[in-house]
Amino acid sequence: MPQLTDASLYRYTLPLTKPLRLGPVRLTEREGLLLQLRTAGGAVGWGEIAPLPAFSPGSLADAEAQARRLCTWLTDRDVPADALTPEGSFPAAVDALELLPSVRCGLEGALAWLLAAHAGQPLASVLGSARRTTVTLNGLLTASDDLAAEAQRLKQAGYPVVKMKVGRHTVATDVVRVRQAREALGAEVALRLDANRAWSWPEALTFAEALGALDTLDYIEEPLADPSQLPRFAEATGWPVALDETLVGLAPEAVAEHTYAAALVCKPMLLGGPVPVRRLAAVAADWGGRTVLSAAFETGVGMRVLLALAAALDTPEASGLDTYRRLAEDTLQPRLPFDGAEVSLASGAFQQPTVVTENLTRLSL
Repeated sequence: MPQLTDASLYRYTLPLTKPLRLGPVRLTEREGLLLQLRTAGGAVGWGEIAPLPAFSPGSLADAEAQARRLCTWLTDRDVPADALTPEGSFPAAVDALELLPSVRCGLEGALAWLLAAHAGQPLASVLGSARRTTVTLNGLLTASDDLAAEAQRLKQAGYPVVKMKVGRHTVATDVVRVRQAREALGAEVALRLDANRAWSWPEALTFAEALGALDTLDYIEEPLADPSQLPRFAEATGWPVALDETLVGLAPEAVAEHTYAAALVCKPMLLGGPVPVRRLAAVAADWGGRTVLSAAFETGVGMRVLLALAAALDTPEASGLDTYRRLAEDTLQPRLPFDGAEVSLASGAFQQPTVVTENLTRLSL
């Protein structure tokens, strides 16, 4: 059982490749914290604490204040090998701390790195039972000027699933855009739609009725501003519905009230890390609900944990982790191999990452 001897915090600020709009917030940089844990035996673990503006509970300042207190709690603490097993005693102790989701996510990420290093095992081995060595990504369809060309490019790149935002234009325009994408992608590529709660009930129903049955629709994510109407929408349209924002702050047992949902789109940074995600996934599995991992613009430190968790979950799904490409710089060197529709966990960049501490500011505790 490794004993923690040191916990340190670092701050990072990294530029994005282009400005990012998150609700009312416009970002040109990604900011966050890295938590570093060390053991007496020399094992090191890194985790990322990066609240997503406009989406995460708590600000970065709130997370930093809580993370400073957490470092004191961690020092000289023994970490059992099953520290990330959802039903274990260590996660129960972490539950009692009532951490912000981003802080808990960083803690669990650092523990995963540390436990894997201590045991000399792959990172995925401490996060679940599966042992996949590649993770499939869903492509992101973002073009506003030549949607068909971008869809063709993603299809040719081998993406089995493509995700497209809707709700940012008029309903009529979105219908046209989805039809264009659907025609360009063809029958072999599944389509995910994400409305981010943009529509009223009449707007969502008009959109669904205009498109009719979409045989290759994987799901539509959060179509309604009023999420209480989601079961009604699923029944009225026959469309598979996925939950995202609805999951934030939702207790695992409460997920059992959402059996209409075809999928749970889980952002560990917003939900609290691998353990809360696995708890949600276990409940959803009882009715056949799928678990799809999604990123919150994490750096390579957080993304490495997301990839390992995706590989460790029992059911493989194309993961929404392509936000990593939006970072112009990274906390890892070399960067993780996001070169196509799959990411190999056998790569040197994944197996032996180097955290670039020169780009970080160490915080005094």
